[in-house]
Amino acid sequence: MRAAPNPASKYRVTASSSSPVAGAAVTISAQLADVNGNAVASAGRVVTWTKSNAYGAFAAATSTTNAGGLATVVFTTRTLAGTATTVTATSSGPLTGTSAAITTKAGLASKYRVTSSSAAPVAGAAVTISAQLADVNGNAVASAGRVVTWTKSSAYGAFATATSTTNAGGLATVAFTTRTLAGTATSVTATSSGPLTGTSAAITTKAGALPRLTKLKPASGKRGTTVVISGSGFGAKRGTSFVKFGVKKCAKYVSWSKTRIKCKVPAKAKFGKVSVKVTTIVGKSNAKRFTVKR
Repeated sequence: MRAAPNPASKYRVTASSSSPVAGAAVTISAQLADVNGNAVASAGRVVTWTKSNAYGAFAAATSTTNAGGLATVVFTTRTLAGTATTVTATSSGPLTGTSAAITTKAGLASKYRVTSSSAAPVAGAAVTISAQLADVNGNAVASAGRVVTWTKSSAYGAFATATSTTNAGGLATVAFTTRTLAGTATSVTATSSGPLTGTSAAITTKAGALPRLTKLKPASGKRGTTVVISGSGFGAKRGTSFVKFGVKKCAKYVSWSKTRIKCKVPAKAKFGKVSVKVTTIVGKSNAKRFTVKR
């Protein structure tokens, strides 16, 4: 005498791929099964599909089991790599089952995402241009050693180097010094073999505030004395900016920030009262008096 089959108690839910390329479609299968996971043949059961988050889309909200107790549906994944989603199948009873996580991954490299550290830098300032290797959906693609050539949409501005090489994460960077005229719009393009390419949004320069001096401490001292200059608009980094004591530029700088500069009185500064000024890419500051002692 043959044993009666065990009754259906759940669904075994699987995906045709557990790590599809972001945006790709996978087939979800829900096999009616007994308590031990053995397939149970039962046609005509209506299976409702749900997912663990708002991402991705089913081709149909429900499917019907075939003679073998199997229901399938096409599920299109989210276009963002790294998205993990589980799928649940449910029919009357209720009978249910949930898949393992389906986690999207980046596809093949197809372009560069090119961005600037600032879209509106002060005219003459330097910005960092980043080119991230990416798939068709913009997901980062890790690929080291690709040589990226930099070009710009106009004759204005200058790259620190003509080419850069991608790191392990597929990222290449370069410093770009903008034009000193405010209102200049420039876009930057990154290109490597393939060809793979990408262009930034416009980088439009703006006028900056002139540097302003409010205090010198001390207000007098010998050549080589360290002087703290307080004020505003100095810039976060010195770059090509400088301080003058009279007609002599400082040669030694201890520190430089937006509001505070520490430098040494030039070795050949004129004795007596001199004007101290700060010059940045924006222009010259007001003057403060300093007495150079013998």
